[in-house]
Order: sequence, then structure tokens, then C-alpha cells
Amino acid sequence: MVGFVVGGDYIDIKKYPHSNMMYINCTTTYLCGGSFINDRVVLTAAHCLYLCVDPTRDIVILNYGHSSIEKMKHLKVRKFLVHHKYCDTSLVNDIGLTYSNAPVKFGANVKRVALLSIFPRRATHGYVTGWGLVNTDPEELATSMKYVQQDIIKPKECSRGNVPAGIFCGQSMNDGENPEMGDSGGAFVVYKYIQIGIVSYMLPKNNIVAYTNTTYHYHWIKSKTLELLCR
Repeated sequence: MVGFVVGGDYIDIKKYPHSNMMYINCTTTYLCGGSFINDRVVLTAAHCLYLCVDPTRDIVILNYGHSSIEKMKHLKVRKFLVHHKYCDTSLVNDIGLTYSNAPVKFGANVKRVALLSIFPRRATHGYVTGWGLVNTDPEELATSMKYVQQDIIKPKECSRGNVPAGIFCGQSMNDGENPEMGDSGGAFVVYKYIQIGIVSYMLPKNNIVAYTNTTYHYHWIKSKTLELLCR
């Protein structure tokens, strides 16, 4: 799935300054979302990067710093990695990282997310941002960032409880509002800046979206970020 925010509302980047968009050309061309975890490393979905093999040949461009696509800044991604146990059929361990060829400058429009090692059980909902299609028929591209609210739903309501470890589900109470194609890899945040999920895939009914649980993968994120910074 390559995602986009269908429905939702336009919003200023200052509200969710961790948000960024990647233009990816690895065998085929598509867009994905991501979030800054430091000034060089972006957290995203593995399925956004698994077709990418060679950073010297494959093209991954990071776009950030503004709500409007026309006013965004750009950086080339120097290296990337995906979880070694990622499965492209089940989308288990759908998590990856990119490393830019220069650091971004943090400010009002560019900030990093906070990550937790324990899932916040009191959180009832979160927000997802993205760029891409705003309608599916006819296809219409957004010119600026949008966001949607997603309620966190119980595992038994998500695929009849058949949810692999490391995944949680969210759902909009408004029909037709959800992240889909172009937002894959984007952050699910609670309390404005705390990331607990990554947009992974949509279940076939009820507009339920599956998110990679970043608290489940906290130690992987920490160790692999260090690996990218040091190698």
C-alpha cells in the first residue's frame, strides 16, 4: 500500500513539524511519509524501502519543512535499512530508517518526534498527516499537508483479534477519512508529538488501518539509528 490522506483537513506544518514526505524511485516511483527522530534519521515503513537496494543507484529524496509541496526543502537520502525480519506478504515488522546526506536544521517547522518504550494505555486516539491523493475517483493530488484523527481500537475489533505482535489498529469515526495511498510510513502521534505508530496497511473493511507499533520496536529503532550514525 502506498498511502494518502482521504478526507481530513489541511493543516500548517507547525502543528506536526515532525512530518516529512519521501519521493522514492526504486524500480518504480511512489511517495511515502516519515518522521524525524533526529536531524539525519527518518523513521518510516519497511514496505516503502524494501525495493531499494543500492543507495548509489536508487533515488530517495526527503522533502520537509513546509505544508505546501512547492515550498518544501529537499535532501537526498544517503543510506537506508529495513527490519531484517520484515515480510512483504504479511507486513510484519514493517519498519525502516533513512539517513540523509546532510542534517536538517530544527526550528518551528522541523522538529523530531518523541518515542516511548511502553505503549500509552490511556491514549484513546492519535493523528496522522500526509500529502498525496485527496480523492480516488477522479484522482486528485493535494497541494498541501492534511491530517486525520484515528481512534485506537481494541485488538479484538481489528481483524477479529488476529493481529500479529507489533501491530495496533486505528479507525476514523468519520466515513471516508483515513490514511491510504502516499501516507505509508507516516507517524501516528498522540499528545501532539509522541509517536507510537507507523502507517502500514489498510484492512479490507470498516476503514481500519494497521499501524506498526513503535513502542514494540523501540530497542530496534535505538540500536539501528546508532548503526546508521556510526557506519
